[in-house]
Amino acid sequence: MNITSKVAASLAAAAGVVAFGCVPATAAVGTPTSFTVDTQFRAAPSDITAATGPLASCTQVTDLENGSDLRTHNQLVFSGVKLLTCGSATVTIGYKAFITIPAFQNPNVIPAGGGFTTHGDWWVLESTLIGVSSGGGKLIGDGRSCTPDEGSGGCVTDAFRGFVS
Repeated sequence: MNITSKVAASLAAAAGVVAFGCVPATAAVGTPTSFTVDTQFRAAPSDITAATGPLASCTQVTDLENGSDLRTHNQLVFSGVKLLTCGSATVTIGYKAFITIPAFQNPNVIPAGGGFTTHGDWWVLESTLIGVSSGGGKLIGDGRSCTPDEGSGGCVTDAFRGFVS
């Protein structure tokens, strides 16, 4: 299965999460891992500021695909594909996250000052990193705990936690 097919299948599965509002219950399998990204809203890669477990060698993240859709009058859904650079290896992950904004705020405007959090899921699509072929977990984004770099349209600190095998 090529990466486009994997992305399509993953986004279709994530669409089920959006439609039904839950992820099927599964037990955590694999080795615990985490990574935190200083996600800058720009075309250049963003730095991984901390990482543990099998993803400890990863240092940068590049957005390959990203998008957003209005789920309800005050909830945006973000989804896409990210490429983690881990020395000479790479890990491609898919993600889907939600942000709920105040009910009377314009849904086309992200809250000023980064006053928002996102919550969602991530999963491994493809990997050349030894010890990582599948897995995933939860992600939380915090727009209050980062500083936009010069030339960036904003930022969010994204914390990814989960299990890989």
